[in-house]
Amino acid sequence: MFVFSKGRSLGAFAVEEATASIRRTRLAVVRRKSTNICVTHKWDNGQLTREERYPSQLKDSDHKYWLYSLDDLAQYDVPAALDLIANVTGKAGSIVYMGHSRDSTVIFMYASSNPVHARRMLKGIVAFSPIAYFDVVCTQKYDHGKEKNLKKYGQAEPPLYNLSNIIVPLVMYYGKHDIMIKESQVQRINDEIGGAVKVYKSVPIGVEEDKLQYGHNDFIWAGDLDKSLYPHLLESLENYMSSK
Repeated sequence: MFVFSKGRSLGAFAVEEATASIRRTRLAVVRRKSTNICVTHKWDNGQLTREERYPSQLKDSDHKYWLYSLDDLAQYDVPAALDLIANVTGKAGSIVYMGHSRDSTVIFMYASSNPVHARRMLKGIVAFSPIAYFDVVCTQKYDHGKEKNLKKYGQAEPPLYNLSNIIVPLVMYYGKHDIMIKESQVQRINDEIGGAVKVYKSVPIGVEEDKLQYGHNDFIWAGDLDKSLYPHLLESLENYMSSK
């Protein structure tokens, strides 16, 4: 079963439009093989307004209105969504999570901090334009300030997310023209992931011509996804995530 999460962009799509887009590509082959594809619509989307998430509880003038972060998505939203999908489909352990950009960050945060649940739910992770490290900032838990950090984490500084805790198979795709991440950062993620199955590839795969290299949002909007990415994606799913 495949769960797609496209960061901010998918929140702007209707589910029907996203599903129709999938049907126009080779991903339709997956559907014809009786494999379930679930296109997410807002369930893990941090772009939701607080009114949509918690109607009538707080006003935006209340400082508590703003007390949420990616940590909350990783700690609460992702496990709850995966539990719901598993309960409805009966496919716990057969879910492949596919996330772009920020949603790759969230799944890394979830799987590193909750590895037992991740292993129980996920067959694998596919990350497009994966983000866990920048040149001067690495992914850490939310900084509440020294006093609250001591209460919550038992230390003055927030701990780093430990990528070595991620043991489910991971495939990452990135673009050499991505201004958000560098190849060295993708390689660092790959080196620190704890699982035995971990692969990263630049897109278009096997193409060296500079002007054809993907940028950050090409994984969503490029017109040649059905040729440059999807066939290789299906091959990766078959090779690395065909069995638990």
